[in-house]
Amino acid sequence: MKLFALLSLALLPLCALSQPKIVLSCDRPIDIETGEIGPNATSAVFSQTGAKWVRLNTINSPWSSPEDKALHRGKTWEQAYRSIVDDFTDNGIEVYVLIGAEAVSRDMGTLFLDYPGEYPDKANEWIYEYVKNFTTIVGMLKDKVRVYETFNEPNLFLIHISEPT
Repeated sequence: MKLFALLSLALLPLCALSQPKIVLSCDRPIDIETGEIGPNATSAVFSQTGAKWVRLNTINSPWSSPEDKALHRGKTWEQAYRSIVDDFTDNGIEVYVLIGAEAVSRDMGTLFLDYPGEYPDKANEWIYEYVKNFTTIVGMLKDKVRVYETFNEPNLFLIHISEPT
């Protein structure tokens, strides 16, 4: 709980930027089977709400990583997300990007509930892939995106870790 409180205090200046903000979430902007950009991932939908910020979740599927050059619906991962970010920012909507567990192709499952646990090598591999993908995504979008979120609801990890088994 202390760690979560420290993170909250560290993020407080970011949350207090000038005036209150309304942020709407674009949780799954890409169809995970086809790579098609969903109808919820357009500025036309968000601009009707008056929100000036959108929270964009980055997911790998159906690509294997952000660097994957395979085409799904005619786009690579980078092209698909770039087109979403460009649509929002070109229409006056700021984007902040969530780079969470779905930014890694492998499910983390319960690897971190008792870290290092039974499978420390698998947990470390997952962490390395996450860091690599995080760095790649920031590098791809940094010209239009200035705010990144590393994990959704990180306090849930603390709850599981502190509970007795």
